[in-house]
Amino acid sequence: MKKSTQQIALIRWITGYGAAIATVVLLTFACTKVASSYYALSPRVALEEWACYGKPGSKESWELEQQNLLKASQFDPWNADLYMDMGKMYEWRALSGSAWSANVKESRQKAMEYFLLAAENRPTWALAWVNYAQSKLLNRKIDDDFYNALANGFRYGRWQADTQKKLLWLSIGIWKKLPDDLKGMVRDQIRAMLTREYNIRTIVPIALRFQWFDELDPLVTKQKDIEYVKMIRSKPKEMRKMLGGGKPKQFVCRVAT
Repeated sequence: MKKSTQQIALIRWITGYGAAIATVVLLTFACTKVASSYYALSPRVALEEWACYGKPGSKESWELEQQNLLKASQFDPWNADLYMDMGKMYEWRALSGSAWSANVKESRQKAMEYFLLAAENRPTWALAWVNYAQSKLLNRKIDDDFYNALANGFRYGRWQADTQKKLLWLSIGIWKKLPDDLKGMVRDQIRAMLTREYNIRTIVPIALRFQWFDELDPLVTKQKDIEYVKMIRSKPKEMRKMLGGGKPKQFVCRVAT
């Protein structure tokens, strides 16, 4: 009987000790998430602001937000969103320098590395793969990794409109260099997009920019879409307007603070 009492006491101690350890682990995890979110907030507001106004902040502002993101990633090193944000930070830094200066090349290389980290930490994130592919293209590194990134973008982001638009620009822009399997993915994606109304208006400007109508025409099967393509191609003024982006919209940037 005495032995059984001791065993029960031991079990209770082990259970209590285990619960205490679990509580400490959960609290530590929660605290690191809170700290990471705290440091990541300011850089994300800055990125929204830069995107809204179409230009990066000052050098001092960029350095401050970059340090904040580094601190955030120290608390949460497996957070793909933080690496995506860091990639965007370096993209903006590249845009603020002279074309192909040493600093711009370094920034584009860093952006590429961080977008890859984002994709590796969330392998099914289509936009991370697309941004990585775009960075490689900007760095003039068209290789198997580049093609694999494009393929993952098509594979994981089939119905993500903005991601697919970016993929089509990248893929059709280098059409002659694409492997046959990727060309098949592009065609399949366009067929899928054209099952939805008005998507032809997303695809035509890309075909127009890269003179891709010979490839597009066989994929367009709806009469309304066929007529739209013919109308655009028959009106040089409309084509110029489309390539120029049309008249810019007037709007006021509103950034969360």
